[in-house]
Amino acid sequence: MSETHDLVIIGGGVGGMTAGIFAARYRLKTVLLEKAVVGGQPAVAERIENFPGFPEIDGWELSTRLEKHAVELGVGVVEPESVQRVDSGGRTLQVIGERGQYRTKALIVASGGHPRLLGVSGEKEFTRKGVHYCAQCAGPGYEGKRIAVVGGGESALLGALYLSKIGREIILIHRREAFRAEKILQERILDCESIKILLDSTVEEITGDKIVRGITVRDLQTAEISPIDLDAVFIYIGYVPNTDFIDVDKDDKGFLRVNLQMQTSHPGIFACGNVVREDAQIISAMGEGAVAAISAARYVMETDV
Repeated sequence: MSETHDLVIIGGGVGGMTAGIFAARYRLKTVLLEKAVVGGQPAVAERIENFPGFPEIDGWELSTRLEKHAVELGVGVVEPESVQRVDSGGRTLQVIGERGQYRTKALIVASGGHPRLLGVSGEKEFTRKGVHYCAQCAGPGYEGKRIAVVGGGESALLGALYLSKIGREIILIHRREAFRAEKILQERILDCESIKILLDSTVEEITGDKIVRGITVRDLQTAEISPIDLDAVFIYIGYVPNTDFIDVDKDDKGFLRVNLQMQTSHPGIFACGNVVREDAQIISAMGEGAVAAISAARYVMETDV
């Protein structure tokens, strides 16, 4: 750990990669740490339609282009590297990972989030045995099957549309009386004959033997509980931010509080994407990543660290 970096970026999603590109243009000595797959959640998207200037682009293609751009500008990428904690008590910041330790003048947290659990009986028991959180990852294994998708946001509707090309019937379950996703996605859901919609409904239990065999659903209007036979459940009810490793000001859900410069409560620590907001989009995460990198560059240039 003899080397001191100008900037360490935790997370290689679209926000972190964009931050790396901007940091490199400011000639900051930058290293990016990614614990899993560079590109984050968009990397497994079959098709992205809301990236300005590209009516349609493959998620993996976008992610690999971002990585190539950052690496060609000189950003060092360490993967896999899982950050355990950040020590912010000294003149420089110390990032402690499973593979190594990284000393840095500034830090950008872009570590994203992990799926929020339903918290019902059977969910943990049948995880990866019929309970999943990524349609593109596990969906192809359920060709011709009956599948439930739980959630009302864009991820849920996109997952349902993707699975409608694979499964025999898709049951889309949402606890509210209306979806929260883009209207264009709602229109596609309504036009898809293989998707059945259950609004004002919640999943009460996931049942099965060695694998998922069904669910029980409660109608919130009538309180009636009904069993539904099916083969898989895909859950999209939001994300929990990956912020346990860092001690800065957070809200009651664990999201990092930042100002307009994307600076946290600790000088020199910035953040972007799903660690600062649950409803982050690709374009908002990228914009925040750019702002965070510019702010970090100014901090490094103006601070005697």
